[in-house]
Amino acid sequence: MRLWILTFFASIHLATAADLPLSVTISGEAGPYTKESWKADWPGCEFEGGIKEGRVVVTESHGLRVNFALGKIGPEEGGAGWRMPFGKHEAAELSYTLRFSKDFDFVKGGKLPGLCGGPENVSGGRPANGTNGFSARLMWRRDGRGEAYVYHKNQKGDYGDSF
Repeated sequence: MRLWILTFFASIHLATAADLPLSVTISGEAGPYTKESWKADWPGCEFEGGIKEGRVVVTESHGLRVNFALGKIGPEEGGAGWRMPFGKHEAAELSYTLRFSKDFDFVKGGKLPGLCGGPENVSGGRPANGTNGFSARLMWRRDGRGEAYVYHKNQKGDYGDSF
């Protein structure tokens, strides 16, 4: 199974920030996305999963192709993920373009890149309470149906709410 991320663009809107929006350009030649290239493209990241394991490849169009291992979940076992700190802001917007391979098997679902913030990691069953943080990601479900998956202060249980 493969997920193609063709372009990645992140923008953060704040009137006083002269260096924003932030745009990430993928460096390096087509082929394996090295940890050195990843560090140059995503300065300040504190976590990476899937890069050193070889699951991320730079495409000819300077996008990223992420290979998912059959039956595995999370960046520790399949796919990829990293966190890019961008400081405190009043608003943030993340946008990217995806293309799934023709033979991509959506199975039960999966998560896509998103935004999170706060002093704690509110994900994976660690609920948001209004002071510890938030996360908002897009997901796909069976047959590629999309939804928003959000950890927020009014969520009903330990895991985020789906919209």
